[in-house]
Amino acid sequence: MESDSTCSLPAVRKGAGAPLLFIHGSAASRATWTLQLHDLADRFTMVAYDRRIGSRITTEAHARDAAAVMQRELGERPALVCGSSYGGVVALELALAAPERVAGLVLCEPPLPPGPLVPSQPPGFMCAFEALAATAGGERAAEMFLRSVLGDGHFEKIPGRFRRDLCATWRQIRSDAFSLGSYRVDLDRIAAIDRPALLLGGDRSPPIYQPALDALERALPRARRATVTGAGHSMHIDAWRGFGALLRQFAAAIGHRAP
Repeated sequence: MESDSTCSLPAVRKGAGAPLLFIHGSAASRATWTLQLHDLADRFTMVAYDRRIGSRITTEAHARDAAAVMQRELGERPALVCGSSYGGVVALELALAAPERVAGLVLCEPPLPPGPLVPSQPPGFMCAFEALAATAGGERAAEMFLRSVLGDGHFEKIPGRFRRDLCATWRQIRSDAFSLGSYRVDLDRIAAIDRPALLLGGDRSPPIYQPALDALERALPRARRATVTGAGHSMHIDAWRGFGALLRQFAAAIGHRAP
């Protein structure tokens, strides 16, 4: 499985233990996993990296990048792969394309592309995003996206400086939205993933993520589901202690330990 890139994607590695790869979602970078890189360093050898941005990068290409980063940073041993939001979709594709690299999946509210089982959420998002970017600027379009995925209340609580930083990622949001929109999910193919999977949702998240979690719970043969208490869509930040505890418990349950 070759990468479309030169495998020069920035990454950070920390800890000692069983291998764990983190894949960030939209409006984020490897820095979004900073709390986990400190909290779980006694249990895992963790790698977090920056995904590529571009209008022609497919979900399949993101998965090839993830595999290349794993090879470079973790070697041959299968890793627990944790993906947040769109990063969870990349993790799913990685498990489909290179199952030998995946010991288990932790999928944090992955937004499956619209289809018979998962409606478009929100309808016409990309048209509205592009129109707002053209008339009011990319930062305003990013704000619309962030309000839709986090909820208005959660967005308003983000300190102003960090809010501006998030809105400045509008090009990445656009790139990921097009990648997700062009991705086709075959639930019969997903049903062939013979890996344990933990599906996580936040008890304060907007309801738009429930259809995808429901569909994956039905399709993945070894799926279990859990709720992160006191958390929204950014559950690994909102409730990082509870999130970390769930990762530890899941790894122990599937026998994912240091060699």
